[in-house]
Amino acid sequence: MISRMDRDVGRLLDKLAGLGLDEDTVVMFSSDNGHHDEGGHNTETLEPNGSLRGMKRDLYEGGIRVPMIVRWPGKTPA
Repeated sequence: MISRMDRDVGRLLDKLAGLGLDEDTVVMFSSDNGHHDEGGHNTETLEPNGSLRGMKRDLYEGGIRVPMIVRWPGKTPA
């Protein structure tokens, strides 16, 4: 899944560049909110949130904080 996502984000950025829109387009990439413990995931072993409390559907920081990447050349620092 990570390889596919990486490839497809690259394809999107290449397409924007090919159309001459890459310098004028804000690209935002955000993750889902928090991990879960369904399906046999062992959250105690993996520690997916590090020091943050909670998980998906919790109102603690581990359930509501999400990673986000923004790309907007000339407007947002790299």
